[in-house]
Parts: sequence; structure tokens; C-alpha cells
Amino acid sequence: MRPAMSGRLPDFLAVGPARTGTTWLHGVLFQRASLPKGTKETHYFDWFYDKGLDWYRAYFSDCPANRPVGEVAPTYFQKPEVRERVARVMPNCLIVCSLRDPVERAYSLYRVFIREGETRLEFEAADPGEPKRLPANSPGT
Repeated sequence: MRPAMSGRLPDFLAVGPARTGTTWLHGVLFQRASLPKGTKETHYFDWFYDKGLDWYRAYFSDCPANRPVGEVAPTYFQKPEVRERVARVMPNCLIVCSLRDPVERAYSLYRVFIREGETRLEFEAADPGEPKRLPANSPGT
């Protein structure tokens, strides 16, 4: 017989495109809910799904029973495979979605691109796409 898995699964996931307040939300929830141990985002459902559910549960192994468990994961927002995986693994999980005025969001993202040297174009000519960064806990790091 297989031993019981330790760690709860999230009661909620907070998702949203870049620059929609997910970092702020993470800060608010940090004192009120149990979030993944040792990292802001696990990237389980988008980049590390092949590591298995026990790997994901380990991030929540020390969560007290009297607090909601969740993850703030902006990268989960736009990937169809993530929605399918979450629905299969955690069908009763609540999804909190943060949104922002699209022009304000695009300009905020543009300012990040300027600051980090990813573009020198004027706002109107810059690519409004999402940044293509790997997480700190990506394979090989």
C-alpha cells in the first residue's frame, strides 16, 4: 500500500497577466493564507507538471488546517493546458483573476521593458507581448 501523501493542495489560485497586481496580492495574502513554502510561484501547472503531484504537494506540507491554502501564479493565466490540468487535479479550487485597464497595463509593462533594456522603441512601436523569462526554479538552475 502506498503511504499517504503529505501536503494539502491549494483551495485557491490567483492568476492574472503581468502588471495586474498579483505581486501586491501575494503580499496581502502572505499574512492571511498559506502560500508555497520557499518560493513565490511553483510553476507546477505550466513548467513542472511532469514532476508529479507529490512534488507540488511538498510546497504545502506545513500548511496549518485553519488557514486557506493558495498560490499566486500569474503565468497560469494564459495557458489552456494549465486550465485543463487545474480542473483535473483540483476541480473545486477557486480561481481569483486580477485584471487591469489594458492600456494602463501595456504602458506599465512597457516601462518595465525600458528599465530592463528589453526595448528602446517608443511605446506605440513596442511589442505589447508578455516577457519571456524563466522562473528561478526552472530546470538547470
